[in-house]
Amino acid sequence: MTMPLGLIFFHLCGFYGLVTIISQSQRCRCTWWHAYHAAANSGMLGEINAVV
Repeated sequence: MTMPLGLIFFHLCGFYGLVTIISQSQRCRCTWWHAYHAAANSGMLGEINAVV
C-alpha cells in the first residue's frame, strides 16, 4: 500500500472534519501533521493552504 495512512484519514474525514477532530482532541495533532505532510508530498499543499 503506497498511500500513507494519514492521507487516507484525510480523504475519509474531509478537511473540516479533521480540523474539528483536532480542535476537540490534541492527541490527533500527530495525525494532522501526517496528513499535512502526505498532502504536501502529493501536491495538495496549495489546496490546503488556500483553505487555511
